Amino acid sequence: MVYNAQYFIDKFSVIPDNRWITGYLGDSDEPDGEHCALGHCGLRDSRDWTKEATSLNNLFRELGFLNKNPRAVVNVNDQSYDCPGESTPKERILIKLLEAQEYGL
Repeated sequence: MVYNAQYFIDKFSVIPDNRWITGYLGDSDEPDGEHCALGHCGLRDSRDWTKEATSLNNLFRELGFLNKNPRAVVNVNDQSYDCPGESTPKERILIKLLEAQEYGL
């Protein structure tokens, strides 16, 4: 499986806005529950990263985003990083994924 920007754009685009949250990974272990971007990638415990969640975080870090901050995805999802005009976690994550895609990631 290739976890590139297009993979995540396709994955996240179909998840409804009301299933995105900030501040924590998710509200349940159910895949169709409410989650942050990493939670939608199967991360349920910050000590047990899935390959998909790791790949998403590495993709954001490859952009040189936030000086390779290990919390790059969390910072965008939770709006700790300024994404002007983007009000939902889903919109913020998709904007950054489109940037990654422009760089061929």
